[in-house]
Amino acid sequence: MKKPRIIGQEVEYALATIPYALPDTLIRSDAAKCFFDTIRERVFENSDRLLSQFLPNGARLYCDTGGHPEYATPECLGPKQLVCAEQAGDRFLEQIQSQANRILKERKPAYQTYQIRLYKNNTDNRGETWGCHENYLIKPRLFSELTSPLDKNELRNIFISYLISSIIYTGSGDVVKLSNNSLAFHVSQRAKSITRIFSNSTTSNRPLINSRDEAHAKTEEWRRLHLIARDSNMSPLAVYLKFGTASIILEMLETNPRLFGRNMVLRDPIESLRYISGDSKLKAVSVCSDYLEYTALEFQKMFCETAARYVEQNGSKEDKEVVSRWQEVLDALSRYATEPELLVGKIDWITKKYLISEKIRKICKYFEGDVFLDPFFDYCGKRVEIKPNQFVSPADLAMAMHYQYHDIRQDKGLFYLVSKNDETLVSKEDVDSMIDDAPKGARAELRGFLVKEFKQYGEIYDMTFNWNYCCLQDNLMKIEQLSDVEKYANRFLNLTFEFPNPYERRLPPGYDEVLKFHKIIDEIPEQFRPAAK
Repeated sequence: MKKPRIIGQEVEYALATIPYALPDTLIRSDAAKCFFDTIRERVFENSDRLLSQFLPNGARLYCDTGGHPEYATPECLGPKQLVCAEQAGDRFLEQIQSQANRILKERKPAYQTYQIRLYKNNTDNRGETWGCHENYLIKPRLFSELTSPLDKNELRNIFISYLISSIIYTGSGDVVKLSNNSLAFHVSQRAKSITRIFSNSTTSNRPLINSRDEAHAKTEEWRRLHLIARDSNMSPLAVYLKFGTASIILEMLETNPRLFGRNMVLRDPIESLRYISGDSKLKAVSVCSDYLEYTALEFQKMFCETAARYVEQNGSKEDKEVVSRWQEVLDALSRYATEPELLVGKIDWITKKYLISEKIRKICKYFEGDVFLDPFFDYCGKRVEIKPNQFVSPADLAMAMHYQYHDIRQDKGLFYLVSKNDETLVSKEDVDSMIDDAPKGARAELRGFLVKEFKQYGEIYDMTFNWNYCCLQDNLMKIEQLSDVEKYANRFLNLTFEFPNPYERRLPPGYDEVLKFHKIIDEIPEQFRPAAK
């Protein structure tokens, strides 16, 4: 039986304060400080090091560039486990947000009316963007092909064509205000920020494929493919398809790339990305290397049909489920012009557009055509009453709903009001279990165990975790301050645990005895003990 591909996701969340009139100094200091102080107090019991920002569930949470909280899932075995882990991240941060708001009121009584909010989106109205990054464990040869500087690279061109056309089910939707005071609706938020095929940057000259070579694993056997072009998703199904379909395409490129035809390669990928994202009718066509033209939906159907034939002979049970759901979504997209409601609550951009359109139709008594494609509809000059004595322009309302869609609070976020809970994909119990516990079966499970065990020794040791190692070292200054300092006399501990195999959840040989000898861990569960010789 083949191993599931190890995958992971990094999501940067927008941290804002409501009302928005709060000065920037508070947004960047008090609000952010309360948020991360809450994590320190709840998870790490006031440790000043936060165990290098790794959580007991194997994930990593830290403050990224621009003050964005970034949640990196633990390593996951397949797309279903990944969905559980990333949804657990949303629920964990929702809990932290609630507790942080209580702390903010206690510390800053003058800010009683203000609230910290987290949004799982990718852009703001000032043109700033932040990311959702995908990680896939792949073979070194394919990594070299995908990140090669050569323009004529067949494997990379095939993968990029899949990647770009996939935004028709991975896009989260973007509301764009045009110069003539009308609004446009784009399929993807990140598409307008992508300017390169590949580069090693994530903050400027953003590429489809990031060429940074940081495997966090034994490089002779594995590399980490880092993708930064697709959107953050509220929909679990969109996340599932994003990682599930990419994993299958990557496997086909590793094992039998000849399955893909020349007509599955775009001539101008970046231009095609713009066209596809800007056309929520799904009619935009892109030119292929054989000069034929296809829509993104036609592209995806070709990829899906090719993948279905491969998976039938070589795929796992989960691969076949991915293809089945992929086919269902593409079939529904084929009927989108006449039955748009089929994917409401399932695909983000469709859900968002539907909610905004229906609201504007209702308050403006506008019942003809697509409200986002009418150049004569006055979005900005006209003001309508939405509540007694409360007036707003349709443009402002559309923008507000655009952002509110991504509110991670389950009782406030617009996505949750219409989401179709699919217990056949992942259950609430599976998601809840990963808030505190790591996914089973890979390196993250061992890391989560060690974080839980080590955090009780924060007064004695300095601890550093990374994806592929952890260090444990005596902190002599801390020990000297303890009342029972004699207990630790003549102890000089400096341990480094290396975990080069991302599939391995067992300790390196001999380290179980070291941990027991120093009375750090009395009993190590069987699944973490070194393998028998």
